[in-house]
Amino acid sequence: MSRFVKFLVLLLVTLLIVSCKSSPLSSVSVSPEKVLHGQVIDVLDGDTVKLRSDWHIYKIRLAGIDAPEKQQAYGVQSKIYLEHLIADKDVSIKVLSCDQYGRYVGKIYLNGKDINGEMIRSGYAWHYYHFDSNPVYAGFMLDAQRANRGLWQEAHPTPPWIFRKGRN
Repeated sequence: MSRFVKFLVLLLVTLLIVSCKSSPLSSVSVSPEKVLHGQVIDVLDGDTVKLRSDWHIYKIRLAGIDAPEKQQAYGVQSKIYLEHLIADKDVSIKVLSCDQYGRYVGKIYLNGKDINGEMIRSGYAWHYYHFDSNPVYAGFMLDAQRANRGLWQEAHPTPPWIFRKGRN
């Protein structure tokens, strides 16, 4: 590949990243078929990771889920479980959008397995039904509740969106 073509590819990728980081969610247009492939280099919490793909580092927010905050019950366990699933592993991410914090929002797949769904199914995240109407995720959450898995071992776990309101 010529230097000029490499330069153009790098320029286009940079522009995409900058547009994601500087745009509010409502004005971001992310191609629904955009897929990133790379290695998870850091798990920040139970619903956010850093991905190295080609020459770039991306912050990815897992779509459709909301994990406990680190200061909440099961917050640390949620992070540890996600690390167990995907830390230092090669994954694919179907990018769905970009959020107000400049993160890509997407579904993470490891060897075809839906990691977002696994976080809910195992009881380490809520289905974030305010932003996602996936009936499969709703079923995973109900099953986790009934089986008292993960955070559902608590009598009345506080959803992260309620916890965050209490801190502000």
